[in-house]
Amino acid sequence: MIDSVSEQAGADMGLKKARRKSNPASGPIKLDRLPPHDAEMEEGVLGCQLIAPVECVEEVLLKLKGDAAAHYDLRHQIIQAELFEMFNGKIPIDVITLQQRLKDKGLLEQVNGIAYLSQIQDAVPSAANLAYYLDIVREKYLLRKWIQLCTEVVGRIYDYEGEVDALTNEVSQDLFRLCETGQEANEKPFREVVVEVSEKYLEKFRRGVKFRIGPQTGFNYLDSILPGFGNGQLIVVAARPRTGKSAIVMQMAEHIALVEKIPCAIISLEMSAASLGVRAVFQRAGADLTKFLNGFMSDADIEKLACASADMMKMGLFIDESPRMCIEELEVRARRMVRRHKLGVLFLDYFQLLYVRHPSKQWSRADELEHCSMRLKGLAKELNIPIVICAQLNREIDKETTRRPRLSDLRNTGQLEQDADVIMFLWKPDLSSKAWEKRVADILPRVPVSEDWKQLRTWKKNLAIVTCTVEKQREGRSGEDATLVFIKPWTRFVDAYRPPTVEMEPSETVEATEE
Repeated sequence: MIDSVSEQAGADMGLKKARRKSNPASGPIKLDRLPPHDAEMEEGVLGCQLIAPVECVEEVLLKLKGDAAAHYDLRHQIIQAELFEMFNGKIPIDVITLQQRLKDKGLLEQVNGIAYLSQIQDAVPSAANLAYYLDIVREKYLLRKWIQLCTEVVGRIYDYEGEVDALTNEVSQDLFRLCETGQEANEKPFREVVVEVSEKYLEKFRRGVKFRIGPQTGFNYLDSILPGFGNGQLIVVAARPRTGKSAIVMQMAEHIALVEKIPCAIISLEMSAASLGVRAVFQRAGADLTKFLNGFMSDADIEKLACASADMMKMGLFIDESPRMCIEELEVRARRMVRRHKLGVLFLDYFQLLYVRHPSKQWSRADELEHCSMRLKGLAKELNIPIVICAQLNREIDKETTRRPRLSDLRNTGQLEQDADVIMFLWKPDLSSKAWEKRVADILPRVPVSEDWKQLRTWKKNLAIVTCTVEKQREGRSGEDATLVFIKPWTRFVDAYRPPTVEMEPSETVEATEE
C-alpha cells in the first residue's frame, strides 16, 4: 500500500488549499490568461504512477475516468495516455518500459526524452500524496471544461436562430452532462451500510406504529402495504383509461401537501390546471360536480366547497400544465421547482405523453419511452425525491375480464418495469362471481356516502369497486391488493374496509397483530 502522508505533506496541503481559496473572482475577465492548470501537480500525478504503478495507475484511471486530457501539458497527456494503455494491457510499468514504448511509437522526443521521464519520477519522494495531487489536477481540468462549455454557449447564442426554449434545453443538457463528469464514485464499506440501515430503519421502530420511509398515500390499507414513497424512488400508477389514475394521484398529492405538509408538484401533460383544480376542490368537499354543472347543487354542497377551497388554498401544491413536454424540458422544470419550492414529491400525468427532443432516426416510439424511463429514474436519484408517474396499460387486460394486470401490460415500454421501484395497478375486478357478491354486501355499509347510494340495485350508478395492486415493490412485499371504492359523483377514492386510524403514542403501544 501507499505510505502514510507525512506531516510536511499535510502542511503543504493546507498552504495549497489556502492559495486555491484566495483571489476570489472579481473585476473584468482577462482573455490573455492561460486556462487553469498546475504543471507541478501534473508531474506529481505522473511521478506517483511511475513509483507505484500497481496502486496508482488504477486510482488515476478511476478518478480521471480514463481521460488523459485531464492534464493540461501536452507532454503529460501523451505520457498519461501511454500509462493507461500499458495498465489495461497488463504491461509492466517503469521508466524503462515507458521510454521504450514511447520510442517505438515515435513519441519520445515529444515528451523531451528519457531525461524528462526521469525528472518526473524524481519530482516526488513517494506515492503517498497521490490523492492530493490528483484532486488538484481534476479540479483544474473541470474548470477548463467549464470555460470551454461557457465559451461554446456564448458562440451558440450569437448564432442561434431557433426558439429560445429549445436552446435553453440544449444548454441545460450540456450543463447536466458536465456536472455528471464531476461526480465521483460513491463506494461504501458494508459496515457503513449496516450503520445507515440501523439509523434509517431499526432505530425508528416502535411497536404498534407503522414504519415510514417517506410520504404516505393517504389510503390506510394501501399504506399498510407500502411504507411510503422513498427518496430517489420512481413510482408508477398504471391503469386503463377511465379507471381513475389521475384522480387517485390527485388525492395522494392533496394528502401529502395538506395533511403531511410536504410541498409537492404535479406536471400535468393531459389536463389543464383549472380542470385539476376543479376536480381537487370537489374531491375534497365531497360535492357532486355533475349537479353543479347542471345548476342543481344544494346549499350544503356550496358550504362544503367553500370550506374545501379555504383548506386547499393553504396547500404547498404547485401545478405545471404544459400541454406537451420533452424529457429534457421536464428535467429542467423539475430541477427549478425543487430549487424554488423545496419539493418533497413530484407527480407526472402521464408517462406516455413524454417524448425525446432529438431522437435517433432508428428509434421506435418504444425506444423513446425507454430513454424517458431511464432519465426519470436518474432524475429521481439526482433530486433525491420520489417521482410518481401515471402510465397507461395496453388493451390486453380488456380481452380477459377475469385476468389480473401484469407488468408486461405496461404500454409501449418494458424498460419501465425495470426502472420503477414501485408499480401499482388500478383495475376493476369482475364482480359477477358469488364471492364478490358477498364482499360487496360487506363493503357497501362502510362507504361514507348517503344511504340511498348504497342500495344493492342502484349502487353501481354512484359507486365503483376498484382494486389497487402493488405488483412490484423493492422495499416490501409485492402482489398485494388494496380494495378501494370510487365515489363517482365526487371522483374520489375511499378505503373499502378500514377507516383511517391514528398512530399510537409510545405510552399507548400494544402488540401489533397481523391482519
